[in-house]
Amino acid sequence: MSIYRAKKAINKIPVCLSGIMLAIVLAGCPTEMTEQPSYKPQEAPLLTPPASSVSTQGRAGGLRDLASPTTATPKSIEEGRYLFQIYCTMCHGEKGRGDGPVGQKFIPKPADLTSAHVQQLGDEEIFLRITNGFQTMPSFKKDLTPQERWHIVNYVRSLGVKGG
Repeated sequence: MSIYRAKKAINKIPVCLSGIMLAIVLAGCPTEMTEQPSYKPQEAPLLTPPASSVSTQGRAGGLRDLASPTTATPKSIEEGRYLFQIYCTMCHGEKGRGDGPVGQKFIPKPADLTSAHVQQLGDEEIFLRITNGFQTMPSFKKDLTPQERWHIVNYVRSLGVKGG
């Protein structure tokens, strides 16, 4: 009978070791996950840019000296639409109404490019906002050539003509 008891004890060793390992692993799991600094469902996060990362004050000089070298031809507007889809849609939305999926998280919300306010801006002002950024909008100076930025200006103008 002592051999039987020895075999029975040996069979319990893996179970005991498994229990000890499980206790060690569970002891290492933090319980802090119940208190998370995350957003609650249906709660919009406050996404503000880091300080001094986006210019929100002042104006670039030489606004009046800036003139579009690109005529608003159908080809230019189409090129602007293509670039807008790549660089602007995520914030301004497909029709430029400021309702893009990423832009909904920003405070303030992206501009509605079909609005009278935006459409009354000069071409040079829109060009400089694309170039240097404005409020939560980043600068696209390094991403787009001046010619491409003017195509986007022409496309933004066409949004006001078409009514979005």
